[in-house]
Amino acid sequence: MLSNSAFVLLFNQSNKDIEKITEPLEMRPEQLNYVIDSPSGTSLLRFGKKIVSFDNTVEKGSKLYNLYNTNMYEINESKKGKKER
Repeated sequence: MLSNSAFVLLFNQSNKDIEKITEPLEMRPEQLNYVIDSPSGTSLLRFGKKIVSFDNTVEKGSKLYNLYNTNMYEINESKKGKKER
């Protein structure tokens, strides 16, 4: 299925899963740094035979981070901090 896909977007993957993904996508080992134990916001985009790595990290505490944050622990901490003020 992966080898027939024209477009693939890969985010953080476990070591066990990445072994199954690497071969059909024809990825080089240095590209794996963007998807193995990588920080949020880094990933790989495969379109046809081209693979592009990108880093789209957003600084914590910024308006954009707060708008798109889905980490429930951080959201609850933020709400607690606002109630205490």
